[in-house]
Amino acid sequence: MPIMGAGPNTDTEQSANDDDFDKEEPTPIVRPSEIPIPRQRISTSERSRSRSSAAVICHQRRSRRRKRTKQPGDKSSILTSSDDDDDEPLARRVCRRKTVPSPQASTSAQSQVIAPTSQRRPTRVPIYQGKDGTKWLIHPSSRPNIRTRQENIVINKPGVKGEEALNCKSPLECYHLFITESMLGDIVLFTNMYIRAHKQNFSRERDAKETNIIEVKALIGLLLMAGLKKMNHLNIQEMWGNDGTAPDIFRATMSIKRFYFLLRNLRFDYMNTRTERASHDNMAAMRNIFDAFVTNCQKHYQIGEYCTIDEMLESFRGRCKFRVYMANKLAKYGIKIYALVDAKSYYTSNLEVYAGKQPPGQFNVDNSANALVKRLSQNILNTGRNITMDNFFTSIPLADQLLTNHRTTIVGKLRKNKKEIPPNFLNTKDRSKPSSMFGFGDKKVLLSYVPNKKQKKIVLLLSTLHEDDKIDENTGPAHIISICT
Repeated sequence: MPIMGAGPNTDTEQSANDDDFDKEEPTPIVRPSEIPIPRQRISTSERSRSRSSAAVICHQRRSRRRKRTKQPGDKSSILTSSDDDDDEPLARRVCRRKTVPSPQASTSAQSQVIAPTSQRRPTRVPIYQGKDGTKWLIHPSSRPNIRTRQENIVINKPGVKGEEALNCKSPLECYHLFITESMLGDIVLFTNMYIRAHKQNFSRERDAKETNIIEVKALIGLLLMAGLKKMNHLNIQEMWGNDGTAPDIFRATMSIKRFYFLLRNLRFDYMNTRTERASHDNMAAMRNIFDAFVTNCQKHYQIGEYCTIDEMLESFRGRCKFRVYMANKLAKYGIKIYALVDAKSYYTSNLEVYAGKQPPGQFNVDNSANALVKRLSQNILNTGRNITMDNFFTSIPLADQLLTNHRTTIVGKLRKNKKEIPPNFLNTKDRSKPSSMFGFGDKKVLLSYVPNKKQKKIVLLLSTLHEDDKIDENTGPAHIISICT
Protein backbone atom coordinates (compact mmCIF):
# COMPACT_ATOMS: atom_id res chain seq x y z
CA MET A 1 0.00 0.00 0.00
CA PRO A 2 1.53 3.37 -0.94
CA ILE A 3 2.19 5.87 1.84
CA MET A 4 0.40 9.22 1.68
CA GLY A 5 3.01 11.91 2.25
CA ALA A 6 2.46 15.42 3.60
CA GLY A 7 4.69 17.99 1.96
CA PRO A 8 8.17 18.52 0.66
CA ASN A 9 9.51 19.09 4.20
CA THR A 10 8.06 15.93 5.79
CA ASP A 11 10.20 13.29 7.58
CA THR A 12 9.31 10.60 5.05
CA GLU A 13 10.84 12.49 2.14
CA GLN A 14 13.99 13.39 4.09
CA SER A 15 14.65 9.71 5.01
CA ALA A 16 14.96 8.80 1.33
CA ASN A 17 18.00 11.05 0.83
CA ASP A 18 21.48 9.56 1.09
CA ASP A 19 22.77 12.58 3.02
CA ASP A 20 21.13 11.30 6.20
CA PHE A 21 23.64 8.41 6.50
CA ASP A 22 25.87 10.46 8.76
CA LYS A 23 23.12 10.94 11.31
CA GLU A 24 23.48 8.94 14.54
CA GLU A 25 19.85 7.78 14.70
CA PRO A 26 18.10 7.24 11.34
CA THR A 27 14.47 8.17 11.07
CA PRO A 28 12.26 5.09 11.76
CA ILE A 29 9.69 3.94 9.24
CA VAL A 30 6.26 5.26 10.12
CA ARG A 31 3.24 3.12 9.41
CA PRO A 32 0.55 4.63 7.15
CA SER A 33 -2.10 4.41 9.84
CA GLU A 34 -0.01 6.57 12.18
CA ILE A 35 0.62 9.44 9.69
CA PRO A 36 -1.82 12.29 10.14
CA ILE A 37 -3.13 13.63 6.88
CA PRO A 38 -2.70 17.43 6.91
CA ARG A 39 -5.46 19.44 5.46
CA GLN A 40 -3.52 21.31 2.82
CA ARG A 41 -3.34 21.20 -0.92
CA ILE A 42 -0.49 19.12 -2.46
CA SER A 43 0.90 19.84 -5.91
CA THR A 44 0.93 17.19 -8.61
CA SER A 45 4.76 17.01 -8.83
CA GLU A 46 5.15 16.55 -5.07
CA ARG A 47 2.52 13.83 -5.01
CA SER A 48 4.26 11.91 -7.84
CA ARG A 49 7.64 12.07 -6.06
CA SER A 50 6.08 10.83 -2.83
CA ARG A 51 4.34 7.94 -4.59
CA SER A 52 7.51 6.82 -6.39
CA SER A 53 9.44 6.82 -3.09
CA ALA A 54 6.69 4.83 -1.37
CA ALA A 55 6.66 2.29 -4.24
CA VAL A 56 10.38 1.70 -3.84
CA ILE A 57 9.99 1.10 -0.10
CA CYS A 58 7.11 -1.34 -0.62
CA HIS A 59 9.10 -3.23 -3.23
CA GLN A 60 12.01 -3.61 -0.80
CA ARG A 61 9.66 -4.84 1.93
CA ARG A 62 8.12 -7.44 -0.36
CA SER A 63 11.55 -8.72 -1.41
CA ARG A 64 12.62 -9.07 2.22
CA ARG A 65 9.35 -10.86 3.02
CA ARG A 66 9.95 -13.32 0.16
CA LYS A 67 13.41 -14.10 1.49
CA ARG A 68 12.02 -14.93 4.92
CA THR A 69 9.37 -17.25 3.49
CA LYS A 70 11.72 -19.36 1.32
CA GLN A 71 11.25 -23.12 1.47
CA PRO A 72 13.56 -25.02 3.89
CA GLY A 73 15.12 -27.03 1.11
CA ASP A 74 16.09 -23.93 -0.86
CA LYS A 75 19.75 -22.97 -0.49
CA SER A 76 18.82 -19.28 -0.54
CA SER A 77 17.14 -19.72 2.88
CA ILE A 78 20.52 -19.79 4.64
CA LEU A 79 21.99 -16.84 2.78
CA THR A 80 22.53 -13.57 4.66
CA SER A 81 22.36 -11.11 1.78
CA SER A 82 20.85 -10.71 -1.73
CA ASP A 83 21.18 -8.56 -4.85
CA ASP A 84 18.20 -6.39 -3.82
CA ASP A 85 20.30 -4.77 -1.13
CA ASP A 86 22.46 -3.11 -3.76
CA ASP A 87 19.50 -1.04 -4.99
CA GLU A 88 18.42 -0.05 -1.48
CA PRO A 89 19.51 3.39 -0.30
CA LEU A 90 22.45 3.34 2.11
CA ALA A 91 20.58 5.13 4.89
CA ARG A 92 17.68 2.68 4.62
CA ARG A 93 20.06 -0.30 4.86
CA VAL A 94 21.68 1.09 7.99
CA CYS A 95 18.25 1.65 9.52
CA ARG A 96 17.11 -1.88 8.65
CA ARG A 97 20.25 -3.54 10.09
CA LYS A 98 20.01 -1.59 13.33
CA THR A 99 16.36 -2.53 13.83
CA VAL A 100 15.93 -5.33 16.43
CA PRO A 101 13.76 -8.16 15.02
CA SER A 102 10.74 -9.37 16.93
CA PRO A 103 10.98 -12.67 18.92
CA GLN A 104 8.60 -14.43 16.54
CA ALA A 105 10.62 -13.41 13.51
CA SER A 106 13.92 -14.56 15.08
CA THR A 107 12.41 -17.89 16.09
CA SER A 108 11.05 -18.54 12.62
CA ALA A 109 14.39 -17.59 11.07
CA GLN A 110 16.29 -19.99 13.35
CA SER A 111 13.90 -22.82 12.54
CA GLN A 112 14.38 -22.18 8.83
CA VAL A 113 18.18 -22.45 9.18
CA ILE A 114 18.12 -25.53 11.44
CA ALA A 115 15.49 -27.36 9.44
CA PRO A 116 17.80 -28.51 6.60
CA THR A 117 20.23 -30.08 9.12
CA SER A 118 17.50 -31.92 11.00
CA GLN A 119 15.94 -33.22 7.80
CA ARG A 120 19.29 -34.42 6.42
CA ARG A 121 19.57 -38.21 6.00
CA PRO A 122 22.16 -39.99 8.22
CA THR A 123 25.36 -41.08 6.48
CA ARG A 124 25.66 -44.83 6.03
CA VAL A 125 28.89 -46.32 7.45
CA PRO A 126 30.14 -49.61 5.91
CA ILE A 127 30.27 -52.32 8.57
CA TYR A 128 30.71 -56.05 9.15
CA GLN A 129 28.17 -57.82 11.34
CA GLY A 130 28.70 -60.88 13.53
CA LYS A 131 26.29 -63.73 14.09
CA ASP A 132 24.98 -62.13 17.29
CA GLY A 133 24.61 -58.69 15.71
CA THR A 134 27.97 -57.27 16.82
CA LYS A 135 28.97 -54.51 14.41
CA TRP A 136 32.53 -53.88 13.23
CA LEU A 137 33.51 -50.85 11.16
CA ILE A 138 35.46 -51.52 7.98
CA HIS A 139 37.58 -48.39 8.46
CA PRO A 140 38.80 -46.71 11.68
CA SER A 141 36.13 -44.40 13.03
CA SER A 142 38.45 -41.58 14.07
CA ARG A 143 41.79 -40.01 13.31
CA PRO A 144 44.95 -41.74 14.59
CA ASN A 145 45.59 -40.81 18.19
CA ILE A 146 48.99 -39.13 18.45
CA ARG A 147 49.04 -39.12 22.24
CA THR A 148 49.56 -42.29 24.24
CA ARG A 149 46.27 -43.73 25.41
CA GLN A 150 45.61 -43.76 29.13
CA GLU A 151 45.35 -47.55 29.07
CA ASN A 152 48.94 -47.79 27.74
CA ILE A 153 50.61 -45.56 30.34
CA VAL A 154 52.63 -47.84 32.64
CA ILE A 155 52.40 -46.77 36.27
CA ASN A 156 54.84 -49.05 38.12
CA LYS A 157 58.34 -48.99 36.66
CA PRO A 158 59.56 -52.45 35.55
CA GLY A 159 62.60 -53.92 37.25
CA VAL A 160 63.97 -54.95 40.63
CA LYS A 161 62.15 -53.50 43.62
CA GLY A 162 62.83 -53.46 47.34
CA GLU A 163 66.07 -52.79 49.22
CA GLU A 164 66.59 -56.47 49.93
CA ALA A 165 66.69 -57.32 46.23
CA LEU A 166 68.73 -54.26 45.25
CA ASN A 167 71.46 -55.10 47.78
CA CYS A 168 72.08 -58.63 46.45
CA LYS A 169 75.65 -59.15 45.22
CA SER A 170 75.74 -62.81 44.15
CA PRO A 171 73.47 -65.36 42.45
CA LEU A 172 73.18 -67.28 45.72
CA GLU A 173 71.80 -64.21 47.49
CA CYS A 174 69.26 -63.77 44.70
CA TYR A 175 68.29 -67.43 45.03
CA HIS A 176 67.56 -66.98 48.73
CA LEU A 177 65.11 -64.19 47.90
CA PHE A 178 62.77 -66.83 46.46
CA ILE A 179 63.69 -69.93 48.50
CA THR A 180 64.15 -68.36 51.91
CA GLU A 181 65.72 -69.85 55.01
CA SER A 182 62.33 -70.05 56.70
CA MET A 183 60.96 -72.10 53.80
CA LEU A 184 63.93 -74.46 53.97
CA GLY A 185 63.50 -74.73 57.74
CA ASP A 186 59.87 -75.81 57.30
CA ILE A 187 60.89 -78.42 54.72
CA VAL A 188 63.51 -79.84 57.09
CA LEU A 189 61.04 -79.86 60.00
CA PHE A 190 58.26 -81.65 58.14
CA THR A 191 60.67 -84.09 56.46
CA ASN A 192 62.25 -85.15 59.77
CA MET A 193 58.79 -85.64 61.29
CA TYR A 194 57.91 -88.02 58.48
CA ILE A 195 61.26 -89.86 58.79
CA ARG A 196 60.77 -90.41 62.54
CA ALA A 197 57.23 -91.69 61.94
CA HIS A 198 58.51 -94.39 59.51
CA LYS A 199 61.90 -95.10 61.05
CA GLN A 200 60.84 -98.50 62.38
CA ASN A 201 60.41 -99.73 58.81
CA PHE A 202 64.19 -99.70 58.23
CA SER A 203 66.44 -102.52 59.47
CA ARG A 204 69.39 -100.21 60.06
CA GLU A 205 69.09 -96.91 61.85
CA ARG A 206 71.65 -95.20 59.59
CA ASP A 207 69.44 -95.85 56.59
CA ALA A 208 66.76 -93.53 58.09
CA LYS A 209 69.02 -90.72 59.19
CA GLU A 210 67.34 -87.33 59.61
CA THR A 211 68.29 -84.45 57.32
CA ASN A 212 69.26 -80.78 57.78
CA ILE A 213 69.20 -77.50 55.87
CA ILE A 214 72.61 -78.05 54.26
CA GLU A 215 71.61 -81.43 52.86
CA VAL A 216 68.27 -80.08 51.58
CA LYS A 217 70.13 -77.28 49.81
CA ALA A 218 72.44 -79.86 48.25
CA LEU A 219 69.45 -81.89 47.06
CA ILE A 220 67.86 -78.84 45.40
CA GLY A 221 71.23 -78.00 43.84
CA LEU A 222 71.51 -81.45 42.25
CA LEU A 223 68.02 -81.14 40.82
CA LEU A 224 68.88 -77.75 39.32
CA MET A 225 72.11 -79.15 37.88
CA ALA A 226 70.22 -82.04 36.27
CA GLY A 227 67.89 -79.55 34.62
CA LEU A 228 70.78 -77.36 33.48
CA LYS A 229 72.52 -80.36 31.88
CA LYS A 230 69.18 -81.49 30.35
CA MET A 231 69.37 -84.82 32.14
CA ASN A 232 65.70 -85.07 33.01
CA HIS A 233 65.21 -88.00 30.62
CA LEU A 234 68.19 -89.95 31.89
CA ASN A 235 68.02 -92.82 34.32
CA ILE A 236 69.20 -91.81 37.76
CA GLN A 237 71.74 -94.64 37.65
CA GLU A 238 73.44 -92.94 34.70
CA MET A 239 73.72 -89.67 36.63
CA TRP A 240 75.85 -91.46 39.26
CA GLY A 241 77.82 -93.52 36.74
CA ASN A 242 81.55 -93.95 37.38
CA ASP A 243 82.56 -94.64 33.78
CA GLY A 244 83.39 -91.00 33.09
CA THR A 245 80.13 -90.09 31.30
CA ALA A 246 78.35 -88.60 34.35
CA PRO A 247 79.28 -85.34 36.10
CA ASP A 248 81.41 -85.91 39.20
CA ILE A 249 79.39 -83.43 41.25
CA PHE A 250 76.57 -85.96 41.77
CA ARG A 251 78.82 -88.63 43.31
CA ALA A 252 80.71 -85.98 45.30
CA THR A 253 77.56 -84.53 46.88
CA MET A 254 75.77 -87.65 48.14
CA SER A 255 75.25 -91.30 47.36
CA ILE A 256 72.54 -92.41 45.00
CA LYS A 257 70.90 -94.33 47.86
CA ARG A 258 70.65 -91.17 49.97
CA PHE A 259 69.30 -89.26 46.96
CA TYR A 260 66.49 -91.81 46.58
CA PHE A 261 65.74 -91.67 50.31
CA LEU A 262 65.38 -87.88 50.41
CA LEU A 263 63.13 -87.80 47.34
CA ARG A 264 60.80 -90.38 48.89
CA ASN A 265 60.56 -88.68 52.29
CA LEU A 266 60.60 -84.99 51.40
CA ARG A 267 57.53 -83.25 52.88
CA PHE A 268 56.20 -79.69 52.73
CA ASP A 269 53.37 -79.65 55.31
CA TYR A 270 52.45 -80.86 58.78
CA MET A 271 51.40 -84.49 58.36
CA ASN A 272 49.10 -84.62 61.44
CA THR A 273 46.71 -81.97 60.04
CA ARG A 274 46.85 -82.89 56.37
CA THR A 275 43.66 -84.97 56.45
CA GLU A 276 41.66 -82.05 57.79
CA ARG A 277 43.14 -79.59 55.29
CA ALA A 278 42.68 -81.99 52.38
CA SER A 279 38.95 -82.09 53.05
CA HIS A 280 38.63 -78.62 51.47
CA ASP A 281 41.84 -78.38 49.39
CA ASN A 282 43.21 -80.93 46.93
CA MET A 283 46.59 -79.19 47.03
CA ALA A 284 46.94 -79.21 50.83
CA ALA A 285 50.25 -81.15 50.71
CA MET A 286 52.21 -78.17 49.35
CA ARG A 287 49.85 -75.19 49.52
CA ASN A 288 51.88 -73.17 52.07
CA ILE A 289 55.26 -73.57 50.36
CA PHE A 290 53.82 -72.88 46.92
CA ASP A 291 52.01 -69.69 48.00
CA ALA A 292 55.14 -68.43 49.77
CA PHE A 293 57.21 -68.91 46.61
CA VAL A 294 54.67 -67.04 44.45
CA THR A 295 54.57 -64.18 46.96
CA ASN A 296 58.37 -63.86 46.80
CA CYS A 297 58.24 -63.75 43.00
CA GLN A 298 55.88 -60.78 43.11
CA LYS A 299 57.69 -59.08 45.97
CA HIS A 300 61.16 -58.59 44.49
CA TYR A 301 60.56 -57.83 40.80
CA GLN A 302 58.06 -55.82 38.76
CA ILE A 303 57.44 -57.23 35.30
CA GLY A 304 57.44 -55.07 32.16
CA GLU A 305 54.63 -53.59 30.12
CA TYR A 306 54.14 -56.71 27.97
CA CYS A 307 53.04 -59.91 29.73
CA THR A 308 51.90 -63.37 28.69
CA ILE A 309 49.37 -65.76 30.23
CA ASP A 310 49.52 -69.40 29.21
CA GLU A 311 49.40 -72.94 30.55
CA MET A 312 52.22 -75.46 30.93
CA LEU A 313 52.34 -79.15 31.76
CA GLU A 314 54.94 -80.39 34.24
CA SER A 315 55.60 -84.03 33.50
CA PHE A 316 54.46 -86.33 36.31
CA ARG A 317 53.21 -89.94 36.26
CA GLY A 318 52.92 -90.57 39.99
CA ARG A 319 49.81 -90.68 42.14
CA CYS A 320 48.00 -87.34 42.23
CA LYS A 321 44.34 -86.45 42.42
CA PHE A 322 44.63 -83.60 39.91
CA ARG A 323 47.00 -85.15 37.37
CA VAL A 324 45.79 -84.36 33.84
CA TYR A 325 46.23 -85.74 30.35
CA MET A 326 46.96 -83.31 27.49
CA ALA A 327 47.31 -84.91 24.07
CA ASN A 328 48.91 -81.86 22.45
CA LYS A 329 51.77 -81.77 24.99
CA LEU A 330 54.99 -83.71 24.71
CA ALA A 331 54.77 -85.24 28.19
CA LYS A 332 51.05 -86.15 27.85
CA TYR A 333 50.59 -86.68 31.62
CA GLY A 334 51.43 -84.27 34.37
CA ILE A 335 50.36 -81.32 36.53
CA LYS A 336 48.91 -78.32 34.69
CA ILE A 337 50.07 -74.89 35.83
CA TYR A 338 48.86 -71.48 34.65
CA ALA A 339 51.49 -68.74 34.61
CA LEU A 340 51.80 -64.97 34.16
CA VAL A 341 55.24 -64.25 32.64
CA ASP A 342 57.13 -61.19 31.45
CA ALA A 343 57.25 -61.37 27.65
CA LYS A 344 60.75 -59.87 27.43
CA SER A 345 62.67 -61.13 30.47
CA TYR A 346 60.67 -64.42 30.89
CA TYR A 347 60.32 -63.69 34.60
CA THR A 348 57.45 -65.54 36.28
CA SER A 349 55.20 -63.20 38.24
CA ASN A 350 52.26 -65.43 39.17
CA LEU A 351 51.40 -69.14 39.18
CA GLU A 352 48.28 -71.19 39.77
CA VAL A 353 48.10 -74.97 39.83
CA TYR A 354 45.04 -76.60 38.32
CA ALA A 355 43.81 -78.72 41.24
CA GLY A 356 40.73 -80.10 39.52
CA LYS A 357 37.29 -79.90 41.08
CA GLN A 358 37.92 -78.59 44.58
CA PRO A 359 35.77 -79.54 47.60
CA PRO A 360 33.47 -76.85 49.00
CA GLY A 361 35.52 -74.14 50.70
CA GLN A 362 37.74 -71.15 50.01
CA PHE A 363 39.70 -72.97 47.31
CA ASN A 364 36.62 -73.96 45.31
CA VAL A 365 37.12 -71.25 42.68
CA ASP A 366 35.88 -70.69 39.16
CA ASN A 367 38.21 -72.31 36.61
CA SER A 368 36.76 -70.56 33.56
CA ALA A 369 39.10 -68.64 31.27
CA ASN A 370 37.77 -65.22 32.34
CA ALA A 371 38.20 -65.98 36.04
CA LEU A 372 41.69 -67.42 35.53
CA VAL A 373 42.92 -64.33 33.70
CA LYS A 374 41.59 -61.98 36.37
CA ARG A 375 43.17 -63.99 39.20
CA LEU A 376 46.55 -64.34 37.48
CA SER A 377 46.70 -60.65 36.53
CA GLN A 378 45.49 -59.36 39.90
CA ASN A 379 48.87 -57.81 40.76
CA ILE A 380 49.21 -55.91 37.45
CA LEU A 381 45.66 -54.62 36.93
CA ASN A 382 45.22 -50.84 36.63
CA THR A 383 48.93 -50.39 35.83
CA GLY A 384 48.65 -49.89 32.05
CA ARG A 385 50.11 -53.24 31.01
CA ASN A 386 49.28 -55.46 28.05
CA ILE A 387 48.57 -59.20 28.25
CA THR A 388 49.09 -61.61 25.35
CA MET A 389 46.96 -64.75 25.55
CA ASP A 390 46.08 -67.93 23.68
CA ASN A 391 42.67 -68.67 22.19
CA PHE A 392 41.68 -70.60 25.34
CA PHE A 393 41.66 -67.35 27.34
CA THR A 394 40.77 -64.67 24.76
CA SER A 395 37.19 -63.47 24.42
CA ILE A 396 35.57 -60.17 23.51
CA PRO A 397 33.65 -59.76 26.83
CA LEU A 398 36.89 -60.32 28.76
CA ALA A 399 38.71 -57.75 26.63
CA ASP A 400 35.99 -55.15 27.28
CA GLN A 401 36.01 -55.83 31.04
CA LEU A 402 39.79 -55.56 31.39
CA LEU A 403 39.93 -52.36 29.34
CA THR A 404 36.95 -50.60 30.94
CA ASN A 405 37.26 -51.67 34.56
CA HIS A 406 40.98 -52.40 34.99
CA ARG A 407 42.81 -50.22 32.40
CA THR A 408 44.54 -53.28 30.94
CA THR A 409 44.82 -54.11 27.24
CA ILE A 410 45.08 -57.55 25.64
CA VAL A 411 46.24 -59.12 22.38
CA GLY A 412 45.18 -62.70 21.76
CA LYS A 413 44.00 -65.33 19.35
CA LEU A 414 40.30 -66.01 18.94
CA ARG A 415 38.56 -69.29 18.29
CA LYS A 416 36.45 -69.47 15.14
CA ASN A 417 33.29 -70.43 17.03
CA LYS A 418 32.93 -67.02 18.68
CA LYS A 419 29.54 -65.54 17.81
CA GLU A 420 30.90 -61.98 17.51
CA ILE A 421 33.03 -62.85 14.44
CA PRO A 422 31.52 -61.81 11.06
CA PRO A 423 31.22 -64.59 8.44
CA ASN A 424 33.43 -62.55 6.07
CA PHE A 425 36.39 -63.09 8.40
CA LEU A 426 36.14 -66.88 8.11
CA ASN A 427 36.04 -67.09 4.31
CA THR A 428 39.30 -67.82 2.44
CA LYS A 429 38.03 -68.48 -1.09
CA ASP A 430 37.91 -64.92 -2.44
CA ARG A 431 40.92 -63.56 -0.56
CA SER A 432 44.51 -63.12 -1.67
CA LYS A 433 47.23 -64.88 0.31
CA PRO A 434 48.74 -63.50 2.43
CA SER A 435 46.08 -60.93 3.31
CA SER A 436 44.66 -59.11 6.32
CA MET A 437 41.07 -58.06 7.02
CA PHE A 438 40.30 -55.60 9.82
CA GLY A 439 37.20 -54.81 11.83
CA PHE A 440 37.06 -51.87 14.22
CA GLY A 441 34.91 -51.75 17.34
CA ASP A 442 34.85 -49.59 20.45
CA LYS A 443 38.57 -49.37 21.32
CA LYS A 444 39.28 -52.81 19.87
CA VAL A 445 40.42 -54.28 16.57
CA LEU A 446 39.52 -57.66 15.06
CA LEU A 447 41.98 -59.11 12.54
CA SER A 448 41.54 -62.02 10.13
CA TYR A 449 44.90 -63.04 8.67
CA VAL A 450 45.60 -65.62 5.95
CA PRO A 451 49.31 -66.58 6.23
CA ASN A 452 50.20 -68.05 2.81
CA LYS A 453 48.95 -70.03 -0.15
CA LYS A 454 49.97 -73.44 1.18
CA GLN A 455 48.08 -73.09 4.46
CA LYS A 456 44.33 -72.57 4.06
CA LYS A 457 43.78 -71.74 7.72
CA ILE A 458 42.80 -68.35 9.13
CA VAL A 459 44.37 -66.69 12.15
CA LEU A 460 41.89 -64.59 14.14
CA LEU A 461 43.29 -62.01 16.52
CA LEU A 462 41.68 -59.53 18.91
CA SER A 463 43.48 -56.46 20.24
CA THR A 464 42.53 -53.61 22.53
CA LEU A 465 46.10 -52.28 22.32
CA HIS A 466 45.80 -51.13 18.69
CA GLU A 467 43.40 -48.73 16.95
CA ASP A 468 44.64 -48.77 13.34
CA ASP A 469 45.23 -51.15 10.44
CA LYS A 470 48.95 -50.63 9.97
CA ILE A 471 50.94 -53.30 8.14
CA ASP A 472 54.58 -54.03 8.92
CA GLU A 473 56.52 -53.02 5.81
CA ASN A 474 59.40 -55.41 6.54
CA THR A 475 57.61 -58.62 7.55
CA GLY A 476 54.23 -58.11 5.86
CA PRO A 477 51.78 -59.06 8.66
CA ALA A 478 49.98 -56.48 10.74
CA HIS A 479 51.48 -55.02 13.91
CA ILE A 480 49.04 -57.07 15.97
CA ILE A 481 50.65 -60.30 14.73
CA SER A 482 54.13 -59.08 15.65
CA ILE A 483 52.93 -58.65 19.24
CA CYS A 484 51.64 -62.24 19.40
CA THR A 485 54.79 -63.73 17.92
